Amino acid sequence: MIDCSKGRVSTLGAGYCIRNIGRFMGNATRRQTGLGQQGMGTRTGGDHHLINRKNTLREKVGGHEVGGGRISEAAIMRAEAVIEQHKEKYLEQAGKDRNQLRQLYQELRTNRSKPELTIQALSQIGREIKGQAETFGYALLGRFGDSLYQFTRQMVTVNDRQLDLIKAHIDAIDVVVSQNVAGTGGQLGEELSNSLRRAIQRVAVS
Repeated sequence: MIDCSKGRVSTLGAGYCIRNIGRFMGNATRRQTGLGQQGMGTRTGGDHHLINRKNTLREKVGGHEVGGGRISEAAIMRAEAVIEQHKEKYLEQAGKDRNQLRQLYQELRTNRSKPELTIQALSQIGREIKGQAETFGYALLGRFGDSLYQFTRQMVTVNDRQLDLIKAHIDAIDVVVSQNVAGTGGQLGEELSNSLRRAIQRVAVS
């Protein structure tokens, strides 16, 4: 995985970073307006509303909506500047994601009769964390988001052990966000990863 926050990246890497920054800005805009991605839009009577917005950020940093081609050196420099500019904003968004995960977890714990939409929302947030965190230098956070996504993406029902594991993921994400743990987190990151791994193993053997 390319860490877009560390130094210069290749032309291919710059394209990856530009795409992920565009996704981050698009997701932030949708959340501010109450609109999510498919399956997480504003719900009114069971309907989901989705607005697809043109990715103008990619154009600003030298990419294009369609087609390929080489990304210029100037575009790479602009992409790096955009990453640094939005790094703090991403941490704020990660805190909002963490809060939403907590709320969804409580909803799931109190109402298990029809958990599909709540599980889908949990999975979607995990997927977004996975896709964005490493771009801004939070590899450990991205790893936990991916683990949550993989665990919940095909889940249709939920039991006590599964709820405990969902909470273990949210707790790990909370530590990273609250303590601003960048990169892989060093010793703390290893301890958190081992703790989550043990929780996953407990569910696997149950």
